[in-house]
Amino acid sequence: MSNNIKKNNRVDYNNRNPYNQSNNVNSNPISYEQYYNNDYNQKESDEKKENKNFINKKMIIIIGGSVLALIIIIIVLIKIIQGTGRIDETKGLAFVENAKNYIEEAKQLGENENLDSTKKYRPDCSNDSQVMYITLSDLNLKDNLESPFGKKYQLASSFIMVQSIVNNDKSCTYDYYIYLTDGTYSLGTVNSPLKENQIAKDKIHK
Repeated sequence: MSNNIKKNNRVDYNNRNPYNQSNNVNSNPISYEQYYNNDYNQKESDEKKENKNFINKKMIIIIGGSVLALIIIIIVLIKIIQGTGRIDETKGLAFVENAKNYIEEAKQLGENENLDSTKKYRPDCSNDSQVMYITLSDLNLKDNLESPFGKKYQLASSFIMVQSIVNNDKSCTYDYYIYLTDGTYSLGTVNSPLKENQIAKDKIHK
């Protein structure tokens, strides 16, 4: 009896072996080397996934940084372009004031032309819309020869156009136009000088 009990209570170490085929009916037994390799391969696969995710994040950061840098460069270039096209307020107003002064000089010469019969500064009023051109050189200027932008006015190229207006009562008046340039900045053009009442800073162009 006691022998039977001992026999029944005897531990079967073969059944405790996890690699014993009879202990796991639904799976094939694996060796320790296979188990180790499988574990190593799983870890290696996880590391590759982590590395891939890291590379993807790094690429996103690099691409995002490049796009941001490009946007900043474009904004800076736009600011530079806008800055180069903008006329300085003080210099622009001084340019306009010079143009008005030159027209006043031409008017004074026209008023006094009877004192100098050798030179005329206004067109004949026998017909309407007669014109006469007076260059800045003709004005014999002594002051305001330099543009506020740091360059000399082109005296021979810049001119004032005087146009006669015959009124209904046969009286004569004159309209004054100007083309003023320092070689870089200008008011009006050669073919389309600027009328006196249209002279303004926003009319200055390169």
